[in-house]
Amino acid sequence: MSKEKVLKIKVKKCDTSKDCPSYSSGCYNDYCSYNFFCNNNICSTKNGSYVQFPNAEGQFENYITDTCNESRFNRGYCLNHQTCQSNNECLSNLCLDNICIVNDVSPVIECRNNYYYNYFVISGKMKMNCGRANYERCQINSECTSNICTDEKYCLYQYHDFSNNIFNVDTMLFIIFCFVFIFVLFYACYKCFSPDHFKKIVNNNNNNNNNNNNNNNK
Repeated sequence: MSKEKVLKIKVKKCDTSKDCPSYSSGCYNDYCSYNFFCNNNICSTKNGSYVQFPNAEGQFENYITDTCNESRFNRGYCLNHQTCQSNNECLSNLCLDNICIVNDVSPVIECRNNYYYNYFVISGKMKMNCGRANYERCQINSECTSNICTDEKYCLYQYHDFSNNIFNVDTMLFIIFCFVFIFVLFYACYKCFSPDHFKKIVNNNNNNNNNNNNNNNK
């Protein structure tokens, strides 16, 4: 499937995995879940630890999708990853000590559904997003499929179940701020355009005119 078609997938709600398309990874938290990995403009779903793409001869080959960055590798956090024997077994095209490693020259691109919350309408929706996969290097959030670029400058997927907790603390603070802002705005408008305010302006003008007339008479 092309990346363009992947991004056009409408993420729908579901009761069971049977409600989701065959290329979905199942029904999770009431939504059909999708997980694609892309090679140029061609995207494919993951099967276990592997994803398949055609080679130059048109034959499909398996590639290991999971990668580990050097920091986690040096601390021994990648021991449970699928092992590799050569670079061409890794989607990142870099195998180090039998582990697929993040490769700046060939970053792993992943497409998945993310939950986007809109504070203005107090609701959210699921939609597809493509970007760099977990632990790939990044500079800004938009480079990552998760839309999260950590302070250490690598992509990280963190699940936030806003769908089941719409009125979270951030939302409530935002609503309170909006109400306070609207109240202050209306109060300021009332003070500026109230009849008493206009009457005060008229009285001040009349007083100024009377003072001017008295000065002229002198």
